[in-house]
Amino acid sequence: MSTTTPHTNHIESRLTQLRTDIVALIDAAIDDLAGQLPSPAPMTPTSAPTDEDKLGEVAYLHWKHRQDHGLITVEDSRRIRRALYGDKMRATANLFGTSDENAPFYRAVPYGTRTQPDQEIKLTARGEQLAQDYAAKYGLA
Repeated sequence: MSTTTPHTNHIESRLTQLRTDIVALIDAAIDDLAGQLPSPAPMTPTSAPTDEDKLGEVAYLHWKHRQDHGLITVEDSRRIRRALYGDKMRATANLFGTSDENAPFYRAVPYGTRTQPDQEIKLTARGEQLAQDYAAKYGLA
């Protein structure tokens, strides 16, 4: 014996039709809206800082600290990098090299000397150039 009545079948078919109609209406509305929405603006160098901007900023802040205080120590550098990079500050150790390398900074101590907070940090030629370029770009010179 079937528990489905002609009335129940009619309701189920009507609900199925309504669901189909609703989905079609929603799809049509989405298509209409899609034609009216503005397309997203392309990414430009001014909207997203480049790696050179980030390096320039950190180099500029080191350069500025040296101008204001006469020298930069390891501890000063750590404070600057911690302010810029937060928890990722330790990952900035690759900013240091020797005076003739492509890294922006170096410690003015003999090679192999353990890092101490009072050791002097100097900018390499690249570091000086990054700082100057950043200052010029943002009108800080």
